[in-house]
Amino acid sequence: MAVCIYCKRELVESEFNKEHVLPRAFGTFENNLTLIEIVCKECNSFFSTALELYLARDSIEAVQRLERGLKPLELENELRQQRVGYSIDVEGPWEGARLQLGVEDNELVVGLVPQVGFHKKAGGERRLFITEEELATSDAWRDRVDPAGNLLVAAPSIEVRDRIIAKLKEKGISFTATMEMPAPPTESGRVLTETAVKIDSVIRRAVAKIAFNYAAFTAGPVLLLDPAFDVTRRFIRFGDKPDYPLVVVDDVPILYDDMRTARQTSGHLITLEWAPCGRDAVSQVALFNWIRYRISVGRHFTGIWREIRSGHHFDHESRQIHQLVGLPKFLL
Repeated sequence: MAVCIYCKRELVESEFNKEHVLPRAFGTFENNLTLIEIVCKECNSFFSTALELYLARDSIEAVQRLERGLKPLELENELRQQRVGYSIDVEGPWEGARLQLGVEDNELVVGLVPQVGFHKKAGGERRLFITEEELATSDAWRDRVDPAGNLLVAAPSIEVRDRIIAKLKEKGISFTATMEMPAPPTESGRVLTETAVKIDSVIRRAVAKIAFNYAAFTAGPVLLLDPAFDVTRRFIRFGDKPDYPLVVVDDVPILYDDMRTARQTSGHLITLEWAPCGRDAVSQVALFNWIRYRISVGRHFTGIWREIRSGHHFDHESRQIHQLVGLPKFLL
C-alpha cells in the first residue's frame, strides 16, 4: 500500500504509475527524475488533461517549446493561442492590430488575422481591434467601440474583406470603403510587436505541480503528506485558492550570474528550500530559464526539521539533468 501525495488516498501498488517530475513535453532526459508509487493513476490522468495539456499547448512556455525545437514547427497549429496574444506596437492606425503566430519558410512568424479596428468610445488614438471570429461569435465588444467612426478592415483578400463588411452590416454597422490602408510600417523589414501573456490559475497550478513533484523527489513523499502542504496540494488538485499569493510570477533570474535580458542557459531550472523562518518550503521553477514562478510549497511546518536545499538544471539540448552547486541561501 502507498499514499498519493495529491489525493492522500492509501491505495494498492497497482493504482499508481510512474510520474515524471517535469512533464515530458518539456524534454526527455537520460537521467530523468521520476516518482514511483507516489502519484496515483487517477490524479495523474487528471493532471495530464486538465493542467499539463494547457501548459504544453497554450502558454508562453508552449511557444518556447516550438522556438527551442522541443515541438516540430509543423505542429504549430496545435497551439491554442488563447493565453498568448500578439499585436502591432507601432504608432499610427495599425497600432494594436492583432497578430497570430504561424510558420513561414521553416521559422516562426506572426501575421495579421482578419479583423476590424474601431475607434474606442473612451477616446484615445489607439483603436480596438476585433477579429472576424469575435465579430461572428460575440457582441461583448459593442459597448466599447464607436461604430460611427472610421473603421479599419484588415483582410488577406477581397473575399475576406467583403465577408467582414457583410458581417458588420448584419450587426447594423454600415461601412463604405474610402481608401486602401498602407501596409503596417516596418523597421529593417520587421514589424515591432507586443506580446501579451495571460498566466491564469490553470497555468499556475500546472507549474505548482512541477514544484510539488520536485519537492516529493528531493525531500521525500512522507514530508509532503504533512498538513503544512495541504493548501498547495488542494490548489493543484482541486483549484482551491488560498487567501495569499501561492504562485508569484516575475522575470528575475534564478542563477546568480544571469541578467534579466541575458541568460546562460535555455534549460529548465527548479529549486527547493526553506524560507528564512525555517518553516515554509519554497520552490522556484523557470521553464527555459525565463519566466520565474515562485511557489509556496508548504507553510508553517511544525514537524522535525531537516535540510531540503536543492536545485537542478534540466538541459533539454544535451538531455542531461545536473544538480546545481553553490546554491545561494534562500534565492527568493
